[in-house]
Amino acid sequence: MIWSAILKDGKNILEYNNGKEYKFDKLDKSKIKSFKIFENIGDMNVSFSANTGIVKFENFDLEKMKNLTTGCSLNLVFESDSQHFKLTKESLDLYNELILREEKFYNFVEIEENGVFNISGEKFYLTLDTNGESIELVDNTPFTDIIHYKEATVDFLGNSNSSVARKKIERVNAYVIGYTKNLRHKQLQINLSLKIIYNTASKCIVFEGIITCDKIIQGKLDIHYGNKVSSLSATFMQDTPTRVDRLITLI
Repeated sequence: MIWSAILKDGKNILEYNNGKEYKFDKLDKSKIKSFKIFENIGDMNVSFSANTGIVKFENFDLEKMKNLTTGCSLNLVFESDSQHFKLTKESLDLYNELILREEKFYNFVEIEENGVFNISGEKFYLTLDTNGESIELVDNTPFTDIIHYKEATVDFLGNSNSSVARKKIERVNAYVIGYTKNLRHKQLQINLSLKIIYNTASKCIVFEGIITCDKIIQGKLDIHYGNKVSSLSATFMQDTPTRVDRLITLI
């Protein structure tokens, strides 16, 4: 999955665009209108047979493939510094032209401007019910900060005592997206740190939240996802972070 940031001026910034990477740390978070992670063309299945040398792409536009002639090629070059193969500029342009870009088939998690999460078309947000009043833990003020990182494991193949270089393999197990936000409701200050974890290893989407109130609050926390609502009895102690974890759905 890669990230996409839509800025308030309408500009769209992609993590990867035409082979170039835009570093998340360079984003001006104060200018973000919405932020999402989504499956990209690299997430689609590509099968390769070492016996026949045949590569099969599952996400090519079949109509465009009909217009190709025998002998068209995708060429790889080896970069010794990074120890990987990369498509040449001409091959990358051809590859991007052939890709089937039907976003409706891709999974995504988006943070909307008011703080509501959009998980592949289903809205996710929280409300706090206390003293007969329901407080939506979203509003139209800017995010305090955007959260995004990847959880990965690193394996090394080879004997550590050998003079032969060991092979490093990194596997991304989960993609994390979220934000921190400070809300004010009447005389109540609520600080939020909310994260959605897209766990590719466990094949599930999980919510992790930390809620801090500046007063003692008793009531219930309603978790809204699509047309379903689940409720938790909740007591928030003054200035004490309360953690909430929930499995949202399987993927």
